[in-house]
Parts: sequence; C-alpha cells; structure tokens
Amino acid sequence: MVAMLTLLVGSLVAAGSAEAGGLRGGTGASLNLTQQGRLLTGSSMQTDITGRLNANLGLADRGVLVRTPDFLSGSDRPKPATLWRSDIYPPNQFYMAEPGPVLVANKPYVGYAVDDDKWDDVILNTYYPHDANACDAVPTSGPDAGAAPVLGRCLWTGENWECPGAWVAADGGILVDTTAVGASENACRGCHFDESSHGADDWYMNQDFDVVGDNDCNCPGPDEIDYSSQDGVCEWVQTNLVDTGKIQNPSWWGDATTCWVDNPVALSYFQNCYYWKYYRDDASSAAGEWWGWNEIGASAAVDDPGSWQAVLLFLPAQLQGQGFGDLPSDQQQEVQDILLNQFLDKNKIQVGADYMTQRPGSYVVMANEYPDDDASNPNWYHYFFCQSWTPAIADPKIQVCFKPQEEDPDGNGYCYLEWAGQPCA
Repeated sequence: MVAMLTLLVGSLVAAGSAEAGGLRGGTGASLNLTQQGRLLTGSSMQTDITGRLNANLGLADRGVLVRTPDFLSGSDRPKPATLWRSDIYPPNQFYMAEPGPVLVANKPYVGYAVDDDKWDDVILNTYYPHDANACDAVPTSGPDAGAAPVLGRCLWTGENWECPGAWVAADGGILVDTTAVGASENACRGCHFDESSHGADDWYMNQDFDVVGDNDCNCPGPDEIDYSSQDGVCEWVQTNLVDTGKIQNPSWWGDATTCWVDNPVALSYFQNCYYWKYYRDDASSAAGEWWGWNEIGASAAVDDPGSWQAVLLFLPAQLQGQGFGDLPSDQQQEVQDILLNQFLDKNKIQVGADYMTQRPGSYVVMANEYPDDDASNPNWYHYFFCQSWTPAIADPKIQVCFKPQEEDPDGNGYCYLEWAGQPCA
C-alpha cells in the first residue's frame, strides 16, 4: 500500500435525532479522511482552484458537490447532484448511465463543481447513497415540458402519495396531475414509484418498505443500525440487502431499495458498504458496471453558474490513467459539442481569458478516478487537475488553456476555455 496523504478535517456537529434536524445515527467514530493511492497527474498539473477542490474532498462535514446537468428538460424544482469525498470509494462517481446494454459508458462527461461558498444555498441535507430518482419532477422546459407522470419519489400526505405528476391512493389508484410535485417538495425525501409500461394506469408504488425507517423512506435509525462505525452499517447492509438478495445487480436495484440519510458521514458508510458487500472479494468488473454515484438533494440554484466553482470535464474509472488528448477523436468531438451546444448556447459558460473570474465564465477544471496501487484493494479515488487541450478533431473550435500554479508569479495558475487558435493569457 502506498503512503497516505492525510487531509486536515474539522470537527463534526453533535449528534441529534432526525426529527430534531440532527444527524441520523450520530456522527460515528472519528474519521480518517485520507487521499490514498498515487496522484496520477502530479503537482505540476494544479491551479489554485484545483488545489482548493482537492482539499475540499477532505472536509469532514461536506465534500465537493458535482452535477451532470440537464439544461434541455429541467425544472425550477430541486435537482439531484453527487457528493465527492475522500472517504467514498466506489468507482463511477458521476451520473453516467447510458441506454442499451452498456451500464456505465466508457467516455468523458461534462458537468460542473459547486463553489464551497454556496454550500448552504444549495445543499438540502438529503443524501441517497445510490442512484435513486431522488428529485425527479415534471419538467417545466424543453421538449418534455408538462409530461406526466414522471418516474421518481413520492411524498406521503397522510392520506395519499403526492408523486411527480400524479396522486397515488393507498390502494394504488392514480390520478394524473401535472401540478403534483412529489418528493422534491420535501427536500427530495420520499418513497419510490415505478411503471410496468408507459401508461398512466400502470404506475405503482414499488418502494421496499422493509429497509426504510418510515413513510419518508429515510434509513432506519440507531435502534436498527449501529452508526458509530463503518462496520455497523456494513453489518446491516449484509444482513438486510445482500443476504436477502435485494442488491440484485450493479445498477438499477437501488431505486426502490435505497434510503436517505441527513449527513455526509452516514452517506459514506452506506455507499461504501453497498459497494464492498456486493463485490465481496472480487471488484475487478466494477469499473465497467457499478453505478457508483450517490444522489444529493440540491436546490434549483445548483444549476445557476453563480453557484459554480468551475465547469468540470470528467474522466471516469474506465478511462483511468488517460488525459483528454489520449481519447478517441469521437469522444473529444462529443466534449466540444456539449460545451458549445449545451453550456455555451444555454449561457452557462463564456469563452476567453476575460471571463475567468465571471459566472457564467470560462474557468474549467478536470477530474479523474483511479484505483489504489494495491490491486487487492477495491477502492477508487478522485483527483482534480488541469492540462492544456485542443480537441484532436477535424474542426477544433475550442481549447483549454492551462498554466501550472508554480509557473504563475501570483501563485494561482489558470485553466480556462478559449477559442482554438487564440493565444493563451
């Protein structure tokens, strides 16, 4: 095992009951938040912003919030995002499910990293340790605007279920109503419903209520789960999800089974235990199949560039060890197309050195995932970095301009989007 780079962490908030708004199950044991494994990109690929993001991975009470956006069919309701931390170890920590037989796509993704200063404006303290349809709502814009119902999570009113675009009675009867909001009305805390076919009469509650705490579908309390350690949560996962066959596959199983917690420590415990217990002694196939992202409830402000630290270009586990210049030309083309046709066209970014400090602006960062040096260790790690990049395609229109922090007299460096052929700052 390679040496560990210990990150300083702050103290955790005192424990309390979920009803009182405290931490479900308590804070647990003292954390050992570390960034393990080799840093593939090295210190020469850092700016002040990537350094700040790497440091924030080790914050005990939070982490780095990232999101794959959907600007074309969004809503003004809360959104699902993902929390990265130094103590969350599964691969594929970014929403990347693709249709068809591919469970996790072998390609780069474009999203953004949230500014830590905006944490209190964005975070809703609802943490699902797996893909969960957490905040799904009837879209208010784009080609699917007004389409209902929407597969997602429902809020129990005491009499019936308010779902995204429908009311579902206790006996299963359904009334389609585009004004029904669902769990996004409740900080994305709710229970899952599904469809057997694409018809309104076929929607039904499919939540597994045996593995949740109450009608908000939170995780069971400390009377059922020992939250004082990772081992306590793993024991519950083994007994209630693995031994019962409820973790059935590397992907879809979590929608109707996973529960939510209200603090990042418990999130990391659950997320790791799902992963470790499913694969047991052989995680060799995980990089290509495990849905490793969590879903965090975030306010609609999460899609506002004013909340962002930077646009994020992400290389998932299947691309570990590569840079953007190493990718096939069609993948480099796709990244350029997303930046121009979604981010730029939707006024989510600008291009050029003059916009580095503006929001929307031109600042970008890159991130990768890489495995532990010990092949017997199943854990994966995140790392923020930057590199100069012009897409190796027939008609490159943009480039990433990069200056390492140590080459900047001001000690900052830069990593920003510029038009191809233009000189960097």
